[in-house]
Amino acid sequence: MLSTFTIEPPDVNWRQVQKRSCHLNIVTPVRTWRVPIWICCDRPNDPFLLLIGGQHGDEYQGCGILLEFLQTQWGRLHGNVIVIPEVNPPALEAGTRTSPLDGGNLNRAFPGRTGGTITEAIAHFISTEILPLVDFVVDIHSGGGALEVPPSVMTHYLPIAETFRETLSAMRATELPVSIVVDEGHKDGMLDTLVESQGKPFLCVEMGGGHLQARDIRLGLRMVENLIARRNPEMVAQHVADRPSVAPLLLEVPGPGHYVRASAGGLFFPAVAAGDTIRRGQTIGRLYPRDPTPGDSAVSITAPLDGVVYVVRVSVRVEPGDDLIIVAAPAHAALAGMWGT
Repeated sequence: MLSTFTIEPPDVNWRQVQKRSCHLNIVTPVRTWRVPIWICCDRPNDPFLLLIGGQHGDEYQGCGILLEFLQTQWGRLHGNVIVIPEVNPPALEAGTRTSPLDGGNLNRAFPGRTGGTITEAIAHFISTEILPLVDFVVDIHSGGGALEVPPSVMTHYLPIAETFRETLSAMRATELPVSIVVDEGHKDGMLDTLVESQGKPFLCVEMGGGHLQARDIRLGLRMVENLIARRNPEMVAQHVADRPSVAPLLLEVPGPGHYVRASAGGLFFPAVAAGDTIRRGQTIGRLYPRDPTPGDSAVSITAPLDGVVYVVRVSVRVEPGDDLIIVAAPAHAALAGMWGT
């Protein structure tokens, strides 16, 4: 683990009219890691929208969407927007969920700290330098090599009604096929938790699994343009002819009963796919023991309730406690009512 490094923040005045790129440099005895940051500021006194990708190094969808956006739309961008397409370069270069430099999971390291690891230093920079400038955060993920998730946008149940309503409105504006409200239960160290604790809307976008597809880029570009356009009328979304013909689906995961987790380590083979409609008691996969002996048999995993498969594990080897399936349900009447307003 690298214990000697220096953080060089970008030399930039965030609060001035500008359109430029800069870098957060992480200088080690071996090499310098550069976190690229793009800034568009038309109105110095107004807050920014933050678009971020690449927290986990095996999730390239956010990087691909945001880099393609910058390549094709930077020239016509208006408003106050900060774009960080590759926030965790060590993990992205290694293609691993966690950093090869310190084993840290960036999305479990917030708010970070000085004097800690490189992962904690990146989290600290985002927490102290970027978040005070923004009033809305969009963080783009995928299921990586372990999970398959339909293209979707997710938020949590929020205690502040005004923030929750604004978040739901933004979810609709993304025009992604699925919107979902989730009770994750384990949120310590997540960027979501930090932003939501500040009373700011936060969208977590999930775009498939471990393989970047043309579909992901197309849906992601439309999403980014729509979110910018709803804040800046002069930034008209270009993908007018590419509007979805089907209204987005609103789902929720309101508690732990919607999570199916491995009771033991072994090999899991799913019998359903993300987006499938399932019934309570239906076999959704089988868990085979490791190093089976004669007489050992697989354990059939069944659905705990009716619903839609939101997440399914596609990496075969599992450990005790790993999520195998997450089952979403249609939104309850009160949530659907907020969604429709």
